[in-house]
Amino acid sequence: MERSTLFTTWKDQAFHDQPRREPFKTFAGQGKLGAIEARSHELHDAVTGKIQGRQNDNEVINCLVPASSLWDPAFARWAYDLAREKGLRFYLVSRV
Repeated sequence: MERSTLFTTWKDQAFHDQPRREPFKTFAGQGKLGAIEARSHELHDAVTGKIQGRQNDNEVINCLVPASSLWDPAFARWAYDLAREKGLRFYLVSRV
């Protein structure tokens, strides 16, 4: 997380939920939250082309979609299909 770019559906919710979710709670305690928030973006800005997504093969992207587990499979399929249409490569890493 510390070396990645974070994309989230609602940046304000991700960083400022109360109680604060992990890992943001730990980063806030370490004084690192501001730096992580500064290089995070809302997912819709990448999808609409307002900002560029992954820049190179070495860039690490994290995506956080808080409070929407019902939509996760549908969103993942939509993002996958869109990426394939555009000829983009990406790797899916899931930790349960």
